[in-house]
Amino acid sequence: MQAKNKDLWVFIETKPDGYAKSVGLELMTPGRRLADMQGGKLVAVVIGGQVEKAVRAASSHGADKVIEVSGEDYDRYDTESYTKAFFSLVEQYGPTTILIGATNIGRDMGPRLACRLKTGLTADCTGLDIDPEPVTWHGPAPPSAAI
Repeated sequence: MQAKNKDLWVFIETKPDGYAKSVGLELMTPGRRLADMQGGKLVAVVIGGQVEKAVRAASSHGADKVIEVSGEDYDRYDTESYTKAFFSLVEQYGPTTILIGATNIGRDMGPRLACRLKTGLTADCTGLDIDPEPVTWHGPAPPSAAI
């Protein structure tokens, strides 16, 4: 998948009552910094049954744009429907980077999305930086480096 812009996306998970889960909102802060560094927009992607409250929260946390996918099909997380919806959006808009929280949903959807996009995936990051063009991920040392 070739990037079509320099935008950075953050996945905002929703609760059954339509509110945003905190993990996505927390990712908006490093997302803003990285989007600015790479000269793109910070875009929040909200998927759920009722998303109005989560959309407002994403906007108030600094999103330049919010993409929403909503409806009865998204009331509860379903691997295939969420992954298919997210994949379709990425194909259409082509962001450079996507941040997804390390929740049960993120750990399920993230690898599937990366596989369909034929791109890399880095999990359990403790820091994010751009040097100056590629994104550099900081996390725990791999087991082979812990000698």
